[in-house]
Amino acid sequence: MANFPAPSISLPLEVQAVIALSVHNNLTAGEWGILFQHADLFGPPINPIRIPPHTAGLWRVDNPRNFDRNEWIHGSVSIQANMGDDDLGLFFHRRRAEGANQYELEDGNVVTLRRHTVRNHQQIFESTVTFAHYYWVPL
Repeated sequence: MANFPAPSISLPLEVQAVIALSVHNNLTAGEWGILFQHADLFGPPINPIRIPPHTAGLWRVDNPRNFDRNEWIHGSVSIQANMGDDDLGLFFHRRRAEGANQYELEDGNVVTLRRHTVRNHQQIFESTVTFAHYYWVPL
């Protein structure tokens, strides 16, 4: 499910708020926790190759490697890190990729696309879930 440019009004307000932030921002562990708690609202996972290229949004995906149709800077797709929040008890595995292309938005700003593939790897959720998060980064 793509959530760009505006979230569905049928989603809980806390999920809508995170989706609104996600178009131009990296998300915090707490914000990811909200998405993972409501992962079922995003529908079944899809193959990342079905994600439209050059598009910001959030998708629930079936593949943590996240091969897609965008061009990424060589070497950036292997950047991996764990992120978390000790106070919340939330920890996620994140893979990052930096876009190889630049885009000029309608407002004249020049941006590139960034991708984070995030999955939970602790047992506070029922199952392992993976999200692909694409967002615009100003240059």
